[in-house]
Amino acid sequence: MNVGTISVVVVTVFVVSSAAGVGVVVGGTDATADVSGAAAQFAQDGDVSALAPRGRWNPATSRGELVLDGESYYRVYRGEADIDRWRRASDDADVTGRTLSGQGGAADGDVLDLSASIPRDQTVGRYADGDLTAQVVEPRITSLRLVDSRGVELGSDVTVRRSQRLLLRVDWNFVEAEDLQVDVRRDGVGYENEALSTAATSEQLATLPSGFDRADLAREMQGAGTTGRSTAAWLFDFTDLDPGVYTLRVEGVDDLTTGDATRTVTVRAGTESRPTLGFDDRTVSRGDWARFTITGSDSGTYHAVSIPRSRLRSSTTDPARVFRAVGDVAATGSTDQRAYGIVEIPDSGEGVGSVDTGLLDTGRTTVTLHGARSTRADAVSSVTDQPGGVSTVALDVDRAGLSTNLGDLTYTTGTAVDVRGTGSGADRVALYIRDGGDWYLLTLDGRRTVRVGADGVWEVRNVVLSDGGDGGYILRVPGTYRLGVVDADQFDDPTDPPDRIFREEFADLRSEQKNIRTVAPGLTGRVTTYDGEVADTDAVAVRGVAAGAVEVGLVVVDQRGGIRAASIRVDRDTTFEASVRLADLARGRVTALIVAPGRDGEFGSGSVRTPDGTTIRLDSVGAFLRYVETQRDRGHTGEQTLARIEGEVLTAAGSDDLAVRQTLQLAAPRTTVRDVVPADRPDATGMLAVPPGGTMLVRGTTNRNPDDALVVVEVIEGPSAASFPSVTTAAWGSDGIWSAQLAVPAGADPGTYTLRIEDGETAVTRQVVIGRERTPTERPPPPTERPTVTAMPTEHPSTPTDRPTATPTPTAPPSPTNGGGPGFGPLVATLALCAFVVVTLTRRRR
Repeated sequence: MNVGTISVVVVTVFVVSSAAGVGVVVGGTDATADVSGAAAQFAQDGDVSALAPRGRWNPATSRGELVLDGESYYRVYRGEADIDRWRRASDDADVTGRTLSGQGGAADGDVLDLSASIPRDQTVGRYADGDLTAQVVEPRITSLRLVDSRGVELGSDVTVRRSQRLLLRVDWNFVEAEDLQVDVRRDGVGYENEALSTAATSEQLATLPSGFDRADLAREMQGAGTTGRSTAAWLFDFTDLDPGVYTLRVEGVDDLTTGDATRTVTVRAGTESRPTLGFDDRTVSRGDWARFTITGSDSGTYHAVSIPRSRLRSSTTDPARVFRAVGDVAATGSTDQRAYGIVEIPDSGEGVGSVDTGLLDTGRTTVTLHGARSTRADAVSSVTDQPGGVSTVALDVDRAGLSTNLGDLTYTTGTAVDVRGTGSGADRVALYIRDGGDWYLLTLDGRRTVRVGADGVWEVRNVVLSDGGDGGYILRVPGTYRLGVVDADQFDDPTDPPDRIFREEFADLRSEQKNIRTVAPGLTGRVTTYDGEVADTDAVAVRGVAAGAVEVGLVVVDQRGGIRAASIRVDRDTTFEASVRLADLARGRVTALIVAPGRDGEFGSGSVRTPDGTTIRLDSVGAFLRYVETQRDRGHTGEQTLARIEGEVLTAAGSDDLAVRQTLQLAAPRTTVRDVVPADRPDATGMLAVPPGGTMLVRGTTNRNPDDALVVVEVIEGPSAASFPSVTTAAWGSDGIWSAQLAVPAGADPGTYTLRIEDGETAVTRQVVIGRERTPTERPPPPTERPTVTAMPTEHPSTPTDRPTATPTPTAPPSPTNGGGPGFGPLVATLALCAFVVVTLTRRRR
């Protein structure tokens, strides 16, 4: 064997060892193109079941083979086509053409034909035939979130300036079957190549899964077959596109492109115009609500709108009431000089509010729009810091005869509102509602008439119109009605007007008429979870909107039938928020119900009989919760308890109750650590070395409520542990992902350190390395050869073969260092061994 031959062997061993140490990284279409080849190798080894159900399937092309077994009911999807063949996991037999029968439910009696495609109208459900099973599922895009540059989640129909970059994140239930693609269209023309970008903000990147490659944000097709991920995200930049309405359409790359497998978002990309303020009417009668609109600003920003306090009609008037807390007005208040309302710009890009002109003096009032701010507090500060604002509008307020702020109002049944208006020339006014041809008296908090003040203004605060006598009873039914303000001095007794006035008689009265539209109450709400759970040591946040309700009820039931019930007050702006502790409930799955009465103000049929035989009148949230408490300690499971509450009350015949149901996990406090990486490499994952003088980014998940917990990160062991600071964080979203940055002292000694992370209830430790991370291109120093001298014989000093010889002694390869990359250990060992073989054989030849 010659030296040249040995060299070839050395190279061959090197390649094999490197491949074994490094492994294979799968990503992109090239990496997935060999899926079928790898599957074939598995099949040759006899492990066909490992391929089930899609080991021979490429989701990038939505084509391949499906493997089924007799017990797993693997998922297949309605509308899937290009199925090359179906196989059986037990023996890899081709079972294409067989039929499976539906197993109960909607699929009972139906058949699934194992052919080249699954019909789009195939009944969803389970199918089986002896040694083969399958479950047909409706393909769905399960989550679609649009996030602006500040990380704020928007709706599905938004208006933005063209310079605003939008991140679209999508999840879907058919990941293993087909990847997703996105189209950007305006007037039938595609713009995805021009709109897609990678220039995401740090706030947008924080909403993506750990390790998401920024470069993929501009990749039109994404998924397990193209990017190797089960989440897709795209970034859109409309800067170079013309203003207009763009439709973002997400769907499967091939067959799954209908029904719930496709979702669209509409984006109105506007110009770079400055924010403007406009009123529906620049001249109004005092007592009317003057509606205004803010346009030309980014959604999610805050604007202050202000009026000089000198324009109030009375020094005793509360200036904070000038701006009504309706529409998009998030807060009201005043400074020493001005009254203000804070408007949050919604997804539509148009912020709406109104001014109560009944509190203003007659004449011209200058209304100021202040600049956009990122927070509500900053917008309040702009009233003082930016008194001139960015634009102004003159509003003329005239003295009026009869008027009311209820004109053209959309009223939610059960809502309390402030009612006011003007009554020039009258001592008292009365309100009527017309149903059909006649008019019926609308009482205001029991008042049949309202006295007009010396300034010509009348007012009743915090009134539930739908409780206002015969007229209020009419307003309980959704619809559009006629509202009339009447000079009560025309009646025989100005304090006691008639309950009903015929249409012909009403026409002879001095009155002012407006339209009023009523809508049914609505309820939305949610219990906030963190990383999908609620820690049983923390209070849970319950938030929502309950239009038409003064309070809502919260009922939480665990699987053992344990109950936690609480009432939550609804604010004047129809929102509610509370913190409730669930410590009395058993860990595991729990179900939360947020409830409110419907239009009739009662729960269920109005009353219910309790298990002990008594009857409870369900005319309030408190009464409903008293009924719920009677279900405690009855030996029922959680599902039985919920079935009784829902069946006997919430879904009883004739009930119009409002209820939101949510299932969540109640668990022990939990905080984990996923990544410790250099802060300048935020996209990295795992446990990486951090150099002295750098910053350590520590990231993990928790189910703790940030209102009740702090995550503390500190170094407790290591060569220079005492020199490290500790850091805390109490800021994370509902995904439970927390992060903290820990400065590494420049003089820290390299070595292994121990991190301790605790949240007040639990603690975990992690080993991290402080020191320079070896790059993949670096190589450890080659092993040294130390000659071992062999004593030569004294009796033959002149013999050439008796000269001292250096016999190479192989040294042990160095251990792999952190960050050195996989494959360095086997590589060094192989090189050392091969060098030893070359030298030894060469010496023997000599």
